[in-house]
Amino acid sequence: MTDGFDLLASRAIAPLFYRAPHPEGVTPYEFQHAGVEYHLVRDNALFGDAPGLGKTAECILLGNAICARRTLVICPASLRLNWEREIWTWSTIPRVSTYPVLRGGDGVSHGADYVITSYSMLQNKGILGAILDLRWDHLILDEAHALKDPRGNRRTRVICAPDMLPRVVGRITMASGTILPN
Repeated sequence: MTDGFDLLASRAIAPLFYRAPHPEGVTPYEFQHAGVEYHLVRDNALFGDAPGLGKTAECILLGNAICARRTLVICPASLRLNWEREIWTWSTIPRVSTYPVLRGGDGVSHGADYVITSYSMLQNKGILGAILDLRWDHLILDEAHALKDPRGNRRTRVICAPDMLPRVVGRITMASGTILPN
């Protein structure tokens, strides 16, 4: 008889039944299905795969699985347009609407399925206020290791405010390929 650890280990490599919803023409890897399956039973979790293994796709696949209709992606500024391309590739929302916030005057789209902004853009009080005025089904924090600053830098203060998150966010997903100290 197989003990519980062996069963969990085997499912981490190849999930027994679960297949994350994905568009035709793209096929997630088995470990991506397993990662989404793992996250489905948790409100908040981290995709900690090594760099280059498709954490962005996993986050979007999770959004598909939970039927998120309003998702906020916060990432480094250099990754905003990459996130937009990946959303167009992996989202199952018909005619998915993305809105990258590239400048402080851009505001936040109330009608977009995905709003993509950067950690530095959260310093803009207008952008932050617009984000806090909306209810988000899914918050994705990419390169989440940027939030671990023990000195309480601006990112940590803005994103991890315990009184803010529960009232505006349904589920929090973090992604980082660099979770250990450098």
